[in-house]
Amino acid sequence: MADEIIINPDDGLNIEISSGLNKALKPFNTIFLNEKPAGQLSPDEVRAMALQWLEAAEAAEQDAMVVAEMTQGLGIDLQTAGAFVASLRHRRSKP
Repeated sequence: MADEIIINPDDGLNIEISSGLNKALKPFNTIFLNEKPAGQLSPDEVRAMALQWLEAAEAAEQDAMVVAEMTQGLGIDLQTAGAFVASLRHRRSKP
């Protein structure tokens, strides 16, 4: 069993990835958290994860723009704008 990696939020989080080949010449990627190996993934798993990160980044920026327009542009209260964005997030999570 791998050693448990404990991350102190006050120390920040550094995520890195490296590529490698095993003895059978199959590709793999090693994920490092704060310079400690956290596990290995296939290139396909890394690509899927990367796409999820990009989608999450885009969604966060869109959420911020929607809330800003609703509260600053339309004068809607933050609680209502937050509920609306939560509803959008719920719809986003459905296939």
